[in-house]
Amino acid sequence: MKSRRNEAKEKDNDDYTVTIDIEPLIVFDTYQADLEKFQGELMKRVLSSGEASSDEDITTQVFDEIYGLLNKKIKTPTYGEKSSVEITVKKNDNNTYKISDSDSTKIEQKLFDSENAVF
Repeated sequence: MKSRRNEAKEKDNDDYTVTIDIEPLIVFDTYQADLEKFQGELMKRVLSSGEASSDEDITTQVFDEIYGLLNKKIKTPTYGEKSSVEITVKKNDNNTYKISDSDSTKIEQKLFDSENAVF
């Protein structure tokens, strides 16, 4: 993800409102289609070999492919459309600043292209 913090606006009691511009990391746009293609190719190889492959071997190959697909996306990142999130940064009793869990969730939801996620 790419992000940029905009100017912080001071509120009451040493709290600040901050707008963060976020461009989500696109990871899952072709993930499902790529994985299905691999699974089809794997099944053809297994069936044409005439040899029984263990579940462990097939699972290892699938996880290796998943790792490769995700690693490729991380090494050559693309980013989605920019959106903004407004959060409140509050001063706590320890004289440090923190954001709320709900504001943290707002940011987390914007980090990846969750629209195409297959979880």
